[in-house]
Parts: sequence; C-alpha cells; structure tokens
Amino acid sequence: MRFVTIVFAITVFLFTSCDSGKSKRYTVPSGTGIFPPDFDYKIIEGVYTGSFGEHVLYLNLRKVTGKNVVGYTVLKGVRRNVSGPMEVLDDVFHLSLKQPGNNPKDGYLDIKIDKATMLLSGTWTPRNTAQDSPVSFSLIKKTESENYYDNYASYSDSLHRITFDQNGQCVYEFYNDSSKGDKSQITAVNGSWVLKDGSYTIDWEENEVFSSTRSIFTRDSVKYDSASEYYTPTLHCNDRILTLDQY
Repeated sequence: MRFVTIVFAITVFLFTSCDSGKSKRYTVPSGTGIFPPDFDYKIIEGVYTGSFGEHVLYLNLRKVTGKNVVGYTVLKGVRRNVSGPMEVLDDVFHLSLKQPGNNPKDGYLDIKIDKATMLLSGTWTPRNTAQDSPVSFSLIKKTESENYYDNYASYSDSLHRITFDQNGQCVYEFYNDSSKGDKSQITAVNGSWVLKDGSYTIDWEENEVFSSTRSIFTRDSVKYDSASEYYTPTLHCNDRILTLDQY
C-alpha cells in the first residue's frame, strides 16, 4: 500500500512539473453552450484592415464561438472564405484559419489578437510555396465612423457607378456600349479600397478595364446650384466626375 502511495505522489509531481511554464489554455466547459459564462467572444467579431505587402487586406470575422471562427478575407477585390479553430491563451486569442484551396492564391492564416488592445498580427502562408512567399501583417479593427459616407458610399453618373462597401470591397460598373441603349451590357470590376486624406486608393483584381492595378480617386464637393449653399460630394473617377448617390 505504501508503494502505491509513493508511485501516485511521484506521478502527480511529474505531471505538475511538466505542465508548469506553459501558457494556460482555456476550454469551453461542457454544457455551458457556445459561449463560456465569463466571456463574450462576439467582441472579436468585426472587420480588421491593414497593409498586406503593397496592398490592403480586409479580414471579416463573422462568427466567433471560442472554439471556431468563420469569416472571409478581401484582397484586391477577391473575396475568400476562411474558417478554423481558435484557442484562448493568457494574453492573446490564437486563430488558425485556412482558405478553401480552390484558388491558386489560397493559403493559411496564423493569427493572434491581443486581448488588451485588440490589435491583430498574423502570417499568411501560401498553399503553393513554389509560387508565393509567406506575408506577415498587422491589422486594426474598424470602428463605425461618424461619417456615414466613409463606410457606405456609391457615386454615379448616367453610365457609370462605383460602390464602396465597409467590408473592403468596391465595385466599378459601367455600360460597355452606350450606343446599344437598353441592350448594352454592364461590365463590373472588383477592387479593395482604403480612404485616406480625401482620396480612395483602390487595388483592382486582374482586369482589362484599368491600365494599372491601382487607382487613386479624389473625393471633393461642388455646390448644388449657384444660389444654394448646399454642397454635393463628388468623386473624380478617371476622366469623369461622379456624384454621390442620395439614399
């Protein structure tokens, strides 16, 4: 009996020693539902954005449960779903996400979100390591702007429209042959945007419309009419001036 007691004590000591020094991991207790009672993981959900090499990356975390994460990325106008498990460490949330894999530019995202600051840092690793190299990035969570048009905006004239979405996507649409009237087809080009100092910088997907994969459109305003003090926001889009759509 004494021998069994000694063996048990040594086993407990070895287990405790091996576990010390590691980051403490928390798991969702069984029977408590999706969210642990002491933390609401919904605060992690939202839109994060920042530089990704020479481009801007948007990461939209749509559903965070404490065990799994579902969302999507937007890069150069291309939207790719992401999903994977997460774990809670002492100071950070650790997310291991992957893109579907049916696009040659898909890969894996290893992400950490600081609990105190909610700053996100991560590394994207391509599936095809022979074609692309890993990219490290840091993202900041977007907050609701006081200016409605900084988040959702659409500018247009009779034949053209460009729409900016808060998730980071923008769509440029135009009639490719106005002489055909109603039979003209609409052409659409997708991009990703960032607004800074009154100008939109847009990274386009591969297309035959824009001569460059990056455009800078200046936002301005003009008087509604000469007798009015009302100003209408406008956008200098290539050689055109598009007017903000009023909702």
